[in-house]
Amino acid sequence: MRYWDPDGPTASVGGVPVGCRAVPLVEVVERAGEIVEVRDRRRRRKTNEVVLVRDLTHPAEAASDPDLTFALGASRRRWRTVVGRYGERSFEVALSLVRADVVHLACRVDERGSVGEPQWWQPTPGAIAAQQAARACVSESASRRDDERASLAAELAREFPDVSAALRAATTPTAIAVLSAAGADLLAGIEHAGPRAFTQAHFDGTKAHDVRAVLTAAGVPAGILERLGLRRGDRIGLGGPIVISTANGAIDLTPVRGPVTFRLDQPAIAISTTEPTVVVIENLQAAEVVCARYPDLPVVYTAGQFGDDAALLLEQLGTIGKRIVAVVDADLGGVRIGRRVLEAVPSAEIVDVGAWPHPARAEFPQDGIAEKGLRALSTDPLVGSFAAAVLARGYPVEQELATLAIVRDLTTPSAPPERPDWLRSQHNRSGSSRVTRERL
Repeated sequence: MRYWDPDGPTASVGGVPVGCRAVPLVEVVERAGEIVEVRDRRRRRKTNEVVLVRDLTHPAEAASDPDLTFALGASRRRWRTVVGRYGERSFEVALSLVRADVVHLACRVDERGSVGEPQWWQPTPGAIAAQQAARACVSESASRRDDERASLAAELAREFPDVSAALRAATTPTAIAVLSAAGADLLAGIEHAGPRAFTQAHFDGTKAHDVRAVLTAAGVPAGILERLGLRRGDRIGLGGPIVISTANGAIDLTPVRGPVTFRLDQPAIAISTTEPTVVVIENLQAAEVVCARYPDLPVVYTAGQFGDDAALLLEQLGTIGKRIVAVVDADLGGVRIGRRVLEAVPSAEIVDVGAWPHPARAEFPQDGIAEKGLRALSTDPLVGSFAAAVLARGYPVEQELATLAIVRDLTTPSAPPERPDWLRSQHNRSGSSRVTRERL
C-alpha cells in the first residue's frame, strides 16, 4: 500500500511547478497493528514517486465546472484517461486542479531527481466533502421547491382548480416556472399588460418564454389568461397635456378627458409634455378621477404591470428631466410596478399610499404568496424600503382613497417644489433618488 501526507515534509526533488508542493509517495505495510513505512536495510527512504499537492502559500485557483465534474467523477483517474480527455492540455489542466486543491497528482521522479511523468490523480478529501455538501444543498433545494409547488397548488385548488391541476401535472422546468408564476399572480390578484409584461415581471426578459403557449398547452382556460392580462397587446393610458407622436403624425391630448388608451405597437411612438411633473397611476378609476379633477396634470395610466414598450415611454419623460411620481397600490403588485417605474426612471418617486389615512384590511395570509413576494423584495436595491413597509403593515392598501390627496399636495403652489413634506428621499446603489411618503 502506498501513502502520502499532504501536510507532511516536502520531498527533496527539483522541477516542482509553481503553486504546488511535492510530498513523498511511500510504501507502507501493517506490522503489529501499526502502519509503518517500508525502507531499505539502512533505514533510508528512496523517493521514486511524489505527489503534487497545493502550496498553501500561493492563492488558490478556480476550477471550471466541467473540469470539476470530471475530476470528481472517479475515485482515481489514470493518466492515460486524463490524456484521452484533454490531450496536450492534460498537464496544464492537472496542475490547475492541484492549485485549486481539487486533486493530488502522482508523478515519477526522473533520473535527475526532478518531477517527471504523471501517473494518476486522486480527488482531495476537501473537494469530495464540498461536492457532497453541494449535492445535499441541491437535493434540499429541490425538495423545498417541490414543497412550495405543492403548497401553491393547494392554495389554488379552491378558486382556480384548473391551474392547480395543471401545476401538479407539469413535468418540464419551463411549465412549472410559468404555471407557478401565473398561480402566484392569480392569488395576489395581479393583472399584467400582456405576455411581455408577465415575462418581464417574472423572468427578467420579455422573450424568456411563450407564456400563453405554455399555459394553453397545460390546459389553462382562456378566462384565466384574460384574468392575468395575457390576451391583449401592451397598452398605456395617457391624459392631460401630453403629445403623443408616431411615424404618421402627432396628437395633442390636452383637450381630451383622459386617460385615453393607446396600443404601443406603433411605429416610432413617443410622448412629450411641457409640464414639469408627470403622475404615473396604476388603477383606471384613480386615473380617471385625477384626469377629471386636474386636467392640466400629465397622467400615465399603466393598466397594472407594464412591459418594455411602456417603460421606454416613461424613460423618455425621465430623459427630458420631468419629475415622475408613481402612485401605486401598497401591495405586492404595486411594489412590482414601482420597481418597473424605477428601472425606467431611476429618479422617479414612489408614493406609499399606506402611509395615508385608510381603513385596515384583512392581513396577508401567513407565509402566503404576497408575504413571500414582499419578503423577497424587501432587500431589493430599488424598492426594498417600500416592500418592507408594506410587509410591516401586514395588509394591502389600494390607492383610490389617497390618490386625490397626493395629487393635491403635488399641485399645491405652496408645496416645496422639489421635496414635499410627505416625501422621504432614499438613494439606490447608483446614487439616483426615489421617494416614498412617510407618516409623521
